[in-house]
Amino acid sequence: MMLILLTFTFSATLNAQNVTISPSSGKLLAAQTYEGEAGADLGWSAMWRHNQLPLTLTVADDGLLSEGGQLRNPAGNIYLNGANYVIAGGQKPDSYININLPRGFRITGYKMVLLNNLNGTTIQGLKTGSGVTKTVYETSSNFDYNTPLAQTEQMTAANQETEFIIKRTSMSETDMTNNLYFRIHHAGDNSYYAVTIKSLEIYFTAEGTFDANVMPPSAGYLSSVGKNAVYSPFTTGKLNLGKITKNNYGNYSYSYKNVTDLTANNILYEASAGSTGTVVDGAGGITSLMVSNKLYYGLKDNTYYAESPTTAKTVLGNSVPIGYRIVGAKINYSYGTAQSAGTAQYETGYFYITYVRNGTTYYFNTSNSFTTTPVKWKITSDGYIYSGTDYLTSDGTTSTTVSDATRFSISSTNQIYYTSGRTNILPQTKVVSMTCQATILDGSNNPYVDSKGNNIYDDSDDDEEDAVSGTKSIWDK
Repeated sequence: MMLILLTFTFSATLNAQNVTISPSSGKLLAAQTYEGEAGADLGWSAMWRHNQLPLTLTVADDGLLSEGGQLRNPAGNIYLNGANYVIAGGQKPDSYININLPRGFRITGYKMVLLNNLNGTTIQGLKTGSGVTKTVYETSSNFDYNTPLAQTEQMTAANQETEFIIKRTSMSETDMTNNLYFRIHHAGDNSYYAVTIKSLEIYFTAEGTFDANVMPPSAGYLSSVGKNAVYSPFTTGKLNLGKITKNNYGNYSYSYKNVTDLTANNILYEASAGSTGTVVDGAGGITSLMVSNKLYYGLKDNTYYAESPTTAKTVLGNSVPIGYRIVGAKINYSYGTAQSAGTAQYETGYFYITYVRNGTTYYFNTSNSFTTTPVKWKITSDGYIYSGTDYLTSDGTTSTTVSDATRFSISSTNQIYYTSGRTNILPQTKVVSMTCQATILDGSNNPYVDSKGNNIYDDSDDDEEDAVSGTKSIWDK
């Protein structure tokens, strides 16, 4: 048997071009956002989508990103005011903007022209202040405006006739990606603010290559049962919005709780599986296994093919076309050798949520605690994490009723994410990692503590967790 890990390098299949973000080229989508979010309650939108291209602009009150690099907690911060889009923010938070194309594309430049003409006015029920200064920054994905890639001049608290321009052009193949990030930083009184987008033009190319592995994506996919075809998912960098309905304002709307990263599958199959021209799943000689904590496909003596996807399936089950071409491939392989019992692991889909301190591994259990006793967890196809009959909720407790549980997502770096609204501005996000040291923090990077007030995560201590002894909860405040 040969053990194989294959990596494709992809590129999209469109020529270089430019596009405007405007009312004539796309439409707004509202979002059902977190509780108390002012813009959504007033009928503002959270996303703009191009009519034909897979181009989006999303706005939010925080800079938390999905695995694909897009804003994961949209807010009602954009509105069509006459012939121009307006982006708002405040009272306390800045406004965060993400412009996205799927992986395989690369943005090569942009030019945004803004107007500071909405101080002390009311737009769609949102009253702006007259004492707020504003600066628009292009940043990296961390939204740090102290090290901007580009910026406008500061906009005063009074209305101005000046056009404020922010722009940048790619100078190499690596200085821009398929995402742009902007932050409107404000200062002054604690009021809402808004700026007008007079024009926004994006330049891009389909020569933005990226790698996508052909390998078992996680331990949950491992099996000793041989197959003639296997599927390896990868993120496309495009959002899967879920069901779109009309809200009370007549705007098309989606729920941020249903948003996931759209994935597609690379296919590895035996010659017999594709003999009719279409891959037909069945029994075969491809196994999925783990050796020395590394994931492989096991191949026997046969002819094999690997293909890139032509469609991706949405959360609603619809197939949408995608266009990638393979521009390179790398195969990591070794010839199989006899393994002692237990060395080659054919996992049954479970994982551990662990915390490591001073060489000791602690395992999260169904009693909302870490102990040294391993507890196996699994995740359903729709994101529910469970152990036995106990389903995990966002506060770390469990429920035997699925409808009371929380939907999670697991990133390619084995981190578990969930997002839920709360009454203050920053949505609460907890992150724990599987089979490695846990990182436990909220959206403000605040530490979580146990019931005795001991920090489980201490941001001032180089991301090292404080000592864990006995049974301590990661969710107790």
